[in-house]
Amino acid sequence: MTFAALLFETSIEMMEAWSFNSYKKTATISEWAVIPIIVIISLLVGILPSIGVGLVLSLFIFVGTFYRSGGVVKFMDNGLYIHSVTERNAEDAEWLDQNGDLIQLLVLQSYIFFGNA
Repeated sequence: MTFAALLFETSIEMMEAWSFNSYKKTATISEWAVIPIIVIISLLVGILPSIGVGLVLSLFIFVGTFYRSGGVVKFMDNGLYIHSVTERNAEDAEWLDQNGDLIQLLVLQSYIFFGNA
């Protein structure tokens, strides 16, 4: 009887932590809604399909958030307008002044920036 009560108490604490407390920490309701959907599908169908549905829903949420963030490129320029602070000899500096348009600089933002860091 004591083990059953301990198991019941642990399950209540886990449900509180994963459902009620996680609701307060998530940014949007769509992110939080993935958890109950996964639980319901795992109870009705099975664990493996619920993992697949959770991955697909999370992917859709990620793509939607990424699309609303305004894209990856913060700004783009070439070597004629942005120069390096490295000191170069006269020959290299002249080549860069003549061919600076061949150098493309992309300043990245959002998720892709952190993935490349």
